[in-house]
Amino acid sequence: MLIEERIVALNDVVANAQRLVTVYRGEDERVPEQQHAVFARCAQDHESLIAQVEGCVRELGALPREEDPERLGLDKLFVDLRSLLAEDPMAAIVEALLTGEQELHTALQEALQHELPQAAAATLQAHQDTVAEHRQTLEALKAGA
Repeated sequence: MLIEERIVALNDVVANAQRLVTVYRGEDERVPEQQHAVFARCAQDHESLIAQVEGCVRELGALPREEDPERLGLDKLFVDLRSLLAEDPMAAIVEALLTGEQELHTALQEALQHELPQAAAATLQAHQDTVAEHRQTLEALKAGA
């Protein structure tokens, strides 16, 4: 049985969001304390999206794809190594997050190209605004770093 393209697209949204949550939640020791709340809010926004999209996948009669914990760990390790080797660790973390937010934005756009239930489409469209807000916040952090 072939998996529907819209299910694959929704699972890609979840995978991109999960990778971002892993980085946002895992940077407490390298991020200045005043940024902890910003990172926690961003992670929480993406966790909410994950729950909603996984619910949509189930409503469509499929199971959400389980993200490989080893892959998430490797993604986090890559960000950690880049930040450790960088002249400005915070700038390296922010750059990795900006890239991740862009990848999530692309996945959201691709998922919206498919026929989706109205509530799912509205969730994805609303999260595009959230991603834009995150990118603005990260750009401000990058400028201030």
